[in-house]
Amino acid sequence: MQRDKLADITLIKKEIEEFLLQINSFKTSVIQAHRNFYNKIEEIKEKLNISEGKLEILAFPKLKSFEFRELLNWSVNQQSDQGKKIVNTSFDINVEQYFKLTTEIFEKLLNQSLTLKGGNSHLGLALKLMSTNFFDISYDIRYDDTFNQMSEGKKAFVVLMLLLDFSDKDCPILIDQPEDDLDNRAIYKELVKYLKKKKKERQIIVVTHNPNIVVGADSEQVIVANQNGVDTKNENGAKFQYVSGSLENSKEADEGIEIILERQGIKEHVCEILEGGNEAFKQREIKYDLK
Repeated sequence: MQRDKLADITLIKKEIEEFLLQINSFKTSVIQAHRNFYNKIEEIKEKLNISEGKLEILAFPKLKSFEFRELLNWSVNQQSDQGKKIVNTSFDINVEQYFKLTTEIFEKLLNQSLTLKGGNSHLGLALKLMSTNFFDISYDIRYDDTFNQMSEGKKAFVVLMLLLDFSDKDCPILIDQPEDDLDNRAIYKELVKYLKKKKKERQIIVVTHNPNIVVGADSEQVIVANQNGVDTKNENGAKFQYVSGSLENSKEADEGIEIILERQGIKEHVCEILEGGNEAFKQREIKYDLK
């Protein structure tokens, strides 16, 4: 009789040991599956990267830390030091910390040593934790700096490059004051140079107050607008009037002409309206050896 009981106990103990081995094997395989997904993103990210000159779009694996932390926050009782430590662990930069924390949580759930909030079960949280993929493919934009490090003006310029460089459309594009928040050096060395290159591929219409964009980018057609006023009269009192022409359209101002847009040529309008217009034309004349 005693032998039978001892045999039963031995058998049950063996079954428990085998069950624990299965649990550990399952835990290891699930965590490894998460790691494999992360490693796969690392492997293929180079194939997902695209670039055009200095402009780059770079892929990288991103931990969905907000979703992971929200799951823990809604499930783990944080009244204990152990619960607070688990929920508040920082792993945004160190991915290995995430795998370490996940393993620790899983083990505590299996032995039920982690206190949970009401309505949550150890098995339920373990299943959610292990069946949810907390990695995703994210992208960063670089143009000398990362996108988040750029000034607002440089961000706008980079977005413009994204629209033009990675698009196969050839329809005209309208850009409103692309010079905003860019310093003069960036306008002349980056923006103007870029517009001169891209205008060969599609029509670009720019609204600007900067003479370097109008003159430096060799605008083929300049449209000057005027709103009717006491000292800025339009023909027949029209609220708005427009005149257009090339930068080579030049006529000295004639103050005897009442209609303001008819008083002078396009070049003179540019010099009058745009601060720094005269200097921009001087630089253009030097560049192209114009007299």
